[in-house]
Amino acid sequence: PAAKPAPAVVEPVPRLTPQASEEHRPNDDSPLMPDGTEFIVVLQKTPQTKSLGLDIGQSKDPPGVLVAGIKEGLVKNWNETNPTNAMERGDVIIEANGVSGYKAMLGVISHQDILEMVILKGAAKVK
Repeated sequence: PAAKPAPAVVEPVPRLTPQASEEHRPNDDSPLMPDGTEFIVVLQKTPQTKSLGLDIGQSKDPPGVLVAGIKEGLVKNWNETNPTNAMERGDVIIEANGVSGYKAMLGVISHQDILEMVILKGAAKVK
């Protein structure tokens, strides 16, 4: 019998891969990847879970959507299943489905069910 194809699994892949050893980490607040690393987060809204569960703000430098807090929702679920590529306070969404710019990304995030977002780790310090 023919083997069934494996289900598609989206693996988060850092787009920049500086050495993540302790001595190269510019910020020890995060047990994850170094600040300044870009990584991809892919979320799919479902009828049961449509909320990303983010408190957001506008980041001017770099331009994008600032992650100011994380609540119940798709991002928290992502973080639980992808602990080494988790989104945290201070990260900035710099692209969503190929779109950049704060207002344009908010439209994409609000209205599209599958989101592929480029996150810049620790780009903004949240007080």
